[in-house]
Amino acid sequence: MPCIGKPLAFFSPCLLLPTPYSLLPAVLLSAHLDTVFPANTPVEPIEARDSPRIYAPGICDNAAGLTALLAIAAALRYANITPPIPILFAANVGEEGEGDLRGMRHLFERGPYRTRIAAAIALEGGGSSAVVTRALGSLRFRVTITGPGGHSWTDAGAPNPILLLSHALTQIAALVQTRIETLTQFGDLTHFFFADDILPTQEIFLPKKRTLEETLAFATDQLALLEVTDWTHETLEPALKKLGEEKSWSVKENFMLLRAILTGSTMSPPLLESMVVFGKARTLDRLRRFLDTQKKLTSQKR
Repeated sequence: MPCIGKPLAFFSPCLLLPTPYSLLPAVLLSAHLDTVFPANTPVEPIEARDSPRIYAPGICDNAAGLTALLAIAAALRYANITPPIPILFAANVGEEGEGDLRGMRHLFERGPYRTRIAAAIALEGGGSSAVVTRALGSLRFRVTITGPGGHSWTDAGAPNPILLLSHALTQIAALVQTRIETLTQFGDLTHFFFADDILPTQEIFLPKKRTLEETLAFATDQLALLEVTDWTHETLEPALKKLGEEKSWSVKENFMLLRAILTGSTMSPPLLESMVVFGKARTLDRLRRFLDTQKKLTSQKR
């Protein structure tokens, strides 16, 4: 029986192989069906006459997985096998690129069987020689870099934003490559480069022996100093250390405060190198937004 009567462009068609125990947990067996067509395109599948083929708009890059999905369902039906628990067959859409896994997200977040899926098996077209039992996971960031170039023909010779993006990623990767073991850790350590909503809590930015008032005053001094300092590691380090000595702030307190404001965390790639890659304008903007936010919060408490 179909469990979702929605267009393929948004949700996933699926079939529940029934058992006498309809309320038991279910096993999800899926293969991704990726569709690419304009909005409002009729998506109802059509079964050809005198042919085993079913037609629908779109393109697919997982034909082997979908074939296996349908073959397993057909074999169980043909052999009259009743599984001990329900099997949910799903051809999930939106697997690739901008689809952002919307088919799977629907099944697990809003689908009618979302509370019953106890295990999931995904069929891919790579063959049956290996079984992957642990996914890599991912953190996705949206980064926009603009420039006059882009098209290799019409913009030949103009600066290309892709080159700038590649250069930035290379610099960021160099900061963390010796500190991570998995790609997931890369996202954990570098997310502050791509996010603009970094606002650390007091538990993160406030030194143990400092008051909020003197911490915000020192952050203001840091901002004033950085506004007039050349943006290189060789100039930033002595300038910040000198400021700390003048204000009786230790190097640890000084740099940890700046790290917390910039990254929202007490752990990050090397601070000064990160600041150089992050850029002067964005660093100053983050400091200003931090100070403005803290001043508003302080005034609200009074």
